[in-house]
Order: sequence, then structure tokens, then C-alpha cells
Amino acid sequence: MFTAHDVGDLFNLLPTVFGFMPEESICAIATSGPRERFGFRMRVDLPHDAEHVPQLARFVAGHLRNNGAEGAIVLVVSGRREAAGEAAWAVERALGTVRPVVTAWTDTQRYWTTFDDDPREGTPLELSDHHPGVVSAVVAGQEILPDRATLERRWLPADGPRCGWLASQVLEVERDIVRQSWTRSGAQVGDAGIDEVLQVVGLLEDGARPDDLALLRSCVWLTHHAVRDRLWPLYSRDEAERVLPAWRELARQAPSAYAAVPYTVAAYLAYLVGDGAQAMMGLEHARAADPCFDMAESLQRALVAGLHPDRLHHLVSGAALAELAETTRPRPDAT
Repeated sequence: MFTAHDVGDLFNLLPTVFGFMPEESICAIATSGPRERFGFRMRVDLPHDAEHVPQLARFVAGHLRNNGAEGAIVLVVSGRREAAGEAAWAVERALGTVRPVVTAWTDTQRYWTTFDDDPREGTPLELSDHHPGVVSAVVAGQEILPDRATLERRWLPADGPRCGWLASQVLEVERDIVRQSWTRSGAQVGDAGIDEVLQVVGLLEDGARPDDLALLRSCVWLTHHAVRDRLWPLYSRDEAERVLPAWRELARQAPSAYAAVPYTVAAYLAYLVGDGAQAMMGLEHARAADPCFDMAESLQRALVAGLHPDRLHHLVSGAALAELAETTRPRPDAT
């Protein structure tokens, strides 16, 4: 674990915090304890209109408070030096009970801070892919992408002949799953469906390519309440980072009409690990696939409101377990 010693180190650590080097961005990192350990982090676009800055500053500060920040590191990266400085000061003023640890902004050549002894001309900054903090993260296994656009491409739906074949087989798979469901209770349907889904996710997690029919069946199973609602309690925050790439890949491969659920699950997992950028990307694709999918809409509201991931996990798991209890509750024979 690398320890930052100065403001220059903090700017160089941004790629390890977000997985890419932010541009034209306001970045905020919650800290805690005497060593200012990093916790919740967020990135938002720096507005072009100065009128929007105060509201956005309150939004950022509110997220920090909602996520239990004791202190805050606020870093703004922009070629618009004056706008970056105004945004940095605005966030610091909005922090309220959160203690400002470092507030700084950079044009990538020099940086400025809100410290009283900060030189007016700024301090030279050298951003490097070979900074010790970046090297340490890469050696530990973290992948750092060149920019946000590269990350966005990882969420794009797949295309090509395979996608056409999958779409052509949907109707037959739906019929087969409906036939299976007729002879089973809700609990049995849920068990059968979740087993098939998790087998496919396991293969993707191992870097293997699932059978096309198995992948398609898992996507269709996920439209079934008894299957889908078993998913939410399955993954803890500790497991979320491990399974996120597999769910993201399942979502990408799903026929468009069936992509909403796996995209939402992938977004939920990203939310649990505190990766708001990927969570929002997943939710945008989920809502594009099905604008009426309530879970995607609810998660998007939670993300915008800054709900703490632990609280979200508790609420989502509780709701799913309640639904599961209702599904499996014995019912009296009809008279």
C-alpha cells in the first residue's frame, strides 16, 4: 500500500482510485482515522456553466457526509484553471462537518491548493505512469485504463453473428423454460433457474466462454421473479469486485431485450465496491434495454442520492428475502 506524502502524490494516485486518469473532473475522497485512510470516492464532471458549481459542490459534499467521511480530499483536474479553483473552493466550503484534508486543483502542469501558504504561481506537477503509487497498484494486480472512454467501451453491448443467433433462439428457449415452470413450484423454479445462471457466471468468472444456449437460458431465467430475487442477497461487498466482470460480460452478451437484469446486477455490484462510474454506466445500459425495469430506476435514485453501499446492500437483500419468503410460503388448498 502506497502512502501519499504530498499533493503531487495525491494527483498521481487518482488513476489508482478511479481506474483511469480523470479529466475535467471534480474528485472527492473520504478519509478516516489519524492516517487519513481512503474510503468512499466519487468523480463528477466539472460544469462548463459556473452557475451550476454551487449546487454540484453541495451534491459532492452531501455524498461525502452520507458515506461517513471524517475528512475529505478534494482534487479538481481541468485545463480551465480558474474554473477548477472555483469548484475546489466551493466543495470545501460545502463540507460542513467534514474536515478538509487537502483541497487542490491542477491543469496537469502545476497545482494550487487552498492552504494559506500556497504560492500564487502554483507548484510544478509531474504526472507519471511510473509514479511509485501507480506501479505499486499495477504490481498488486490493479488494471489502470488510459481514460474513461476505454472503461465505457467495456460496457457496450456485444455485436456480431453470435448476437444474431442468440436473438433467433429466444422464442424457443422461452417456451422450454415456461414448460418447465408449469410443473414446478415457485421455489423449485427459483432453484433451477439460479443454478443455471450461477453456472454461466462461474464460467465467465474463470475466463471461459459458456455454451451459447446456456448463456441464453441464463438471460431468460433472469426475467423470472423467483430467480432474479434470489440474486440480491447472494453477493457481499467483499465478493462484489470479484464477480463484477463476469456479470458485466453476461450483460454485454445478452440479447437486447434481456440485457436489463444482468446490466442492473453488474451495476449493483459496482455500487457495492464504491465504483460509481461503472455503476452509472451499467444502469444507463439497463434502462436503455428496459426503461420500465423498476430495480434499475431504484438503484439509479440511490446512486444519485449517495446512499451508502452497506445501507443499499441491507435494503436490497431484505427486500429480496421478503420476496423469497412470500414466494416459498405454503398456501392453503383452494376451496
